[in-house]
Amino acid sequence: MNKFSITKNLFILFVVVLGFTYALPNLYPTQPSIQVAYTDSGKSADQPLMNELVQILDNNKSEYEEIFLRDNKIVIKFSTLDQQLDSKTVLQNTLLDRVIIALNLEPTTPDWLKDLGGKPVKLGLDLSGGVHFLLEVDIDTAKQGRLELLLDTYRKTFKEDKIRFTDSSITGKSISISGVVGDQQSAAIGQCCFESGSLKSTYGTGAFVLLNTGNKIIYSKNRLLTTIAYRIKGKTTYAMEGSIFIAGAGVQWLRDRMKFFKKAPETEKIVQSLKSNSNVYLVPAFTGLGAPYWNANARGVLSGLTRDSGPKQIV
Repeated sequence: MNKFSITKNLFILFVVVLGFTYALPNLYPTQPSIQVAYTDSGKSADQPLMNELVQILDNNKSEYEEIFLRDNKIVIKFSTLDQQLDSKTVLQNTLLDRVIIALNLEPTTPDWLKDLGGKPVKLGLDLSGGVHFLLEVDIDTAKQGRLELLLDTYRKTFKEDKIRFTDSSITGKSISISGVVGDQQSAAIGQCCFESGSLKSTYGTGAFVLLNTGNKIIYSKNRLLTTIAYRIKGKTTYAMEGSIFIAGAGVQWLRDRMKFFKKAPETEKIVQSLKSNSNVYLVPAFTGLGAPYWNANARGVLSGLTRDSGPKQIV
């Protein structure tokens, strides 16, 4: 009787210790970070890109704790959210459309726990994506920093190309640059989204929706981003933005990697030739999911395949 009692007690002690060990990762806080990947989904992040990121951050005196390659992406860790957001802005303005940069939170689980397979437990939801962006951004500081970075870029470009923006030799009179606007905001202006409630949707490498909310700052209940649409004559107009990271790039992948067709316009004929997609669905989350999930670690899924499925159903 006593022998079995001791065995049971030891077993219970073992289970408790094991459970406590694998619960420990949840006690360690997350650390602000960004993940950088090439826009071209067929190209993996490499050492030359990491060296370029280090040089850009060092040149701009941007502080970071660690940078390393992992799973075809480059991960950069920071001490504070301010460092994370500032560095993302610096890298995005320098590298432009060459890369996709995603905000992330890295676990600080010790290596010995990782070696044992210990990871933080997420109870079905990870709501860290857009929430930190909305709560932590100082809009005035963000606007000023963005403007200064853009002005520095334009000054450098004008100097390298020997362009003086007040030169009257071309137009006959001096012209000054009096406006600066980002790509999605410029698309909204180009589509005349000047009234509250007007919306633009554009498709390129990714797909982006921008909804004019007038002079009201509205925070989405469905995890869209709150941003600035434009500012004209001192009046600021706000917007809500949703992003799909892969749109046209998905068609490019079907053409260049899968060889399903030779030219992108052929997709229209392929789609029109089918009565239905036979419940075949492709989720092109090659670089993660944007709105409303904001999950940089998500990956693509192809479902619903049968023996009758072929390239046309996938397209």
